[in-house]
Amino acid sequence: QFKSAIDPVTEVDMKCEKLIVDRLMSEFPSHQTLCEEADGKGSQLQVSDSPTWIVDPLDGTTNFVHGMPEVCVSIGLWISQQPVVG
Repeated sequence: QFKSAIDPVTEVDMKCEKLIVDRLMSEFPSHQTLCEEADGKGSQLQVSDSPTWIVDPLDGTTNFVHGMPEVCVSIGLWISQQPVVG
């Protein structure tokens, strides 16, 4: 599956994203999330004034698909449209 002609999305992306978002929402139910994979909009996503967690569950998916170890999980928190953590 691909987000675009060169951006793959794997089952691992989707499962990790769900795990991360479920945990964040259990701890911070009033917060928002922006997720690269499920939201399917990538760079078109926008942060609101509400506390917003930004999640890329498998940053480096192309590396992952090709068996390269240079991957990470990227999570950030923005509050009032300002980065706070991440």
